[in-house]
Amino acid sequence: MTNTIRLNDQQVANYHQDGYLIIRNVLSTDEIAEFRQHVQQQVETNAYPPSLKYPTPGKYTISGNQMAEPGLASVAEHPVVVDAVECLLGQPAHLTAYVVYVRTPGDRRRPL
Repeated sequence: MTNTIRLNDQQVANYHQDGYLIIRNVLSTDEIAEFRQHVQQQVETNAYPPSLKYPTPGKYTISGNQMAEPGLASVAEHPVVVDAVECLLGQPAHLTAYVVYVRTPGDRRRPL
């Protein structure tokens, strides 16, 4: 396994403390806009809780195996994302499920 990304000790510690890691400036502006469009489509049609109607302020969750959707899979399959995951796991990664949390402006609930 040859990874192109090297995580520093602080990033690894942050991952172990928080359960997630943010790596900034991985996606281009165009990639972000395309991903945002696909996520928004999912939020409008497949989000939990169904009582919220996008874009009402709140926290929306989309999850499942919709990564087969090319617009969503592009981020999960991005080489930097895969390399970071494999670096943290110490072994090859295989995506089996995902969760996306979408917070809309005005949401006053506690942080994720």
